[in-house]
Formats: sequence, C-alpha cells, structure tokens
Amino acid sequence: MERYHVEARVSTTFKLRLRATYSKKGRCYKNGVDYFFKEKFNHPFILEKIQELFNSKDYSKVLIVWDVESKDVIKEAERKYNIDVRPMPIVLSSLILPFMGKKHPKGSRDDVLRMLEFLALGFRITYGKQKKGEVNYET
Repeated sequence: MERYHVEARVSTTFKLRLRATYSKKGRCYKNGVDYFFKEKFNHPFILEKIQELFNSKDYSKVLIVWDVESKDVIKEAERKYNIDVRPMPIVLSSLILPFMGKKHPKGSRDDVLRMLEFLALGFRITYGKQKKGEVNYET
C-alpha cells in the first residue's frame, strides 16, 4: 500500500518558489518549498503524527500548488527536499480526462461530478480533445 503526506496551497498572488519570501515586517508569505519542508513536512509535531500513522513505513511527500515560479522549482523540490510538487492544473486534468472524449451522463445531480463535467467542457474548448497522459504544464 502506498502512503502519502499531502499538503496543498492555493494562492493566486504568489507562485511557489524554492525559497520563501518575507514582508518588510518579517512575516513569511509561505510561498517557498523551504517553508513547507520546515513547517509542514519536517516539523517535529508532524513527524510524530506521521510516525503514529505510518510507523516506520515509507511514504511520499506531495505538495499541490496552483502555480510555480518555474519548472526548476519542481525538480529542485524533489532533489533537495524529496517533495513531489504537483501543479493543480495537472491534478485537475487527471480527474477531468476520463470525461473527455467519452460518453458520460450529462447534467449529473452530484455536485462534484457536475463540476468535473463543466471543467471537462472548458478543457475541450481550451485544449481540444487530449489523450490520457498528454497534458502539458507550461510555466
């Protein structure tokens, strides 16, 4: 069984970068992989809870973000911090692709399915029909 510690950050103001930035008053904007490593993945309290849940078994660290400063941030997060950064458009597209190009019920009464139908329609208009695995994330 695969195990994951997933953190998510959705910001339309700051793209994820390798090092967090700070305000003039010294407040962290929480926009750096270093911040997430220290406060969300490697904090003693978090590590204690991870130990309780996973014991000594391996697990993956995943950070879902809306946007990144550059593709290098994704590569460096993996290399330096062992964190798999996944941009939200890729996560959403993996949910949407099963609806694209296939017959599926339209006008679903389920809120989540209805949202995916709308997103799939938007993806069809924007990107055309895509095959599974052909989603590209451009920064």
